[in-house]
Amino acid sequence: MSEQTTNTEAVEVRADQLERRQHIIASGNHPDVVARVEHVLPYRDGDGHQMVAVMAMPVGGGDPLGKRWRADAMVPLATEKQVATARDEAARQQLQDDLVAFQALLGSVNPRLRIYGRDVSFRVEDGEVNRIAAALGLPIGKFGTGPEKQVTWTAPGGDDLGPRLSVQFWGRPAPEPEPAGDLCPDAWHEQPSEPTEPCRTCGDPHPGAAAAPAAEQEHRLAGGSAGGNGACSAVCLCGLTYAGFDTHREAAELIEQHVAEEAAKAKAGAAQQAGE
Repeated sequence: MSEQTTNTEAVEVRADQLERRQHIIASGNHPDVVARVEHVLPYRDGDGHQMVAVMAMPVGGGDPLGKRWRADAMVPLATEKQVATARDEAARQQLQDDLVAFQALLGSVNPRLRIYGRDVSFRVEDGEVNRIAAALGLPIGKFGTGPEKQVTWTAPGGDDLGPRLSVQFWGRPAPEPEPAGDLCPDAWHEQPSEPTEPCRTCGDPHPGAAAAPAAEQEHRLAGGSAGGNGACSAVCLCGLTYAGFDTHREAAELIEQHVAEEAAKAKAGAAQQAGE
């Protein structure tokens, strides 16, 4: 039996050449369904036509699909992207179902919740941290001591009854783009002496130009996670993250210390400028 499950490009095969574990596009459903072939049965109908009966399971579960085709009918195979998309959609739907069940549990069991610990953490695919951060307009922070990064979303609303629910998405970030290098063709870059004006082509400043003042960053506790021993973290709005703690409070105290230090630096800098 074939173990082929995906294809990089859209292809079609004859129905009588379908094999178990191939993924097909089961058309005729609304919408079309990506399904894995489980059984293929050749037979002849009452008129003597060579037919094929196929039993397939939709990706993500559900009722099996029964299909009948003429032996020479062309059946589309699913691509890798279509299979991955179907699995992602099924996983998100399962999570939504779980959240609905959890909402019902809160209403029926009425658990008495502590102020801290209302956090959820999800590991995401490589590069997803960058996409999620861009979509939400949130900073990317460190996650532990490894190469992983994280972005934390906090539910909107007041925090009179304690911190709002925080959801932390973490994983490997997208690779950094390679520097394009100095490709400006202007002869300004090849002058024997230092120029006194910026490059008119690319805008590079001349060496004596004053550096633009750096934009001030805001520092305050922006979120974090509380997932048990060694899985708690806290995040500053500037992106600084402390992770790997047993309680959220421990990490939050370090963020508060960081905020105080940055405020002292800003105050000292303002006093120095005022005295110049």
